[in-house]
Amino acid sequence: MIVKKYQQIYLDNSKLELLRKENFHEYFKSQIFKGKIFIIKNNEFILKIIDLVKKILNIHLSKEENSFLFKNKNSTTNFSNLRKRFFECQKLVKQNIEIKIEFKNFLKFLNFNISNTKSDLICVRYIKSNDFSIGNLNFVKGHRDTWASNLQEQINWWFPLNKTDSSNTIYLCPDLFSKSVGNNSKEWSFNDYKKKKVLSSTPTVNYEIDSRFKKTFSLEPGDILCFSGTHIHGSNQGSSSRLNLETRTITLDDKYNFQLPENLDGGYKKKHREWFNNLI
Repeated sequence: MIVKKYQQIYLDNSKLELLRKENFHEYFKSQIFKGKIFIIKNNEFILKIIDLVKKILNIHLSKEENSFLFKNKNSTTNFSNLRKRFFECQKLVKQNIEIKIEFKNFLKFLNFNISNTKSDLICVRYIKSNDFSIGNLNFVKGHRDTWASNLQEQINWWFPLNKTDSSNTIYLCPDLFSKSVGNNSKEWSFNDYKKKKVLSSTPTVNYEIDSRFKKTFSLEPGDILCFSGTHIHGSNQGSSSRLNLETRTITLDDKYNFQLPENLDGGYKKKHREWFNNLI
């Protein structure tokens, strides 16, 4: 079944198989670059990636620490030790060949041109609230990824390891996709971030986004949220915890084959294709 809701397009596996036979890749890309948001449900390749990540966490973290991460249980957890070990797990997830292969298989399933597609590293993130995170990925205010990468062909992929609801999820602002918004991209630079002259890993909006513009997503493990890097998005400021995986891709010839989103308000001009690597 395919269900369209607002700017969201839900796809289950049966309909996805049909669309794949009818140039799903072209349909998917053309809609993504218009601002549509896809949720692909209960995908076998995403479930395999989740299992591989859980295996890493189970090996390198204690049962108590995993219980805290997945169920928010056990206040006796030593957070200093957990932060160190979770940081190591984040590195292992990024380096894991099996995870990279399954993500490539997922893109092949969507009929992507694998030889011409590059991917950022797959990252695992833990966030409990706007002021509590573990590892090297923290809470980020609303932003367009394209303010930093300056690549309008970028597609973002976000998928949870535990069930998400409005209190522990990502938010997007579909109504702002085609509108200019105030941000600090003119002042931001990646070199300054690497030198720790600025704290944020990406340019962000310079005001508080009204909650009316924020669309949140209830997702199950196996679901994956797919959206243009031009969408303003950020971490929801709830009290519940979440574990999620995320990455980004570009396909080199998309700028010739599709009408890409406009750069309406990005002031940072350097393009960062070096952040993306060939698929394994």
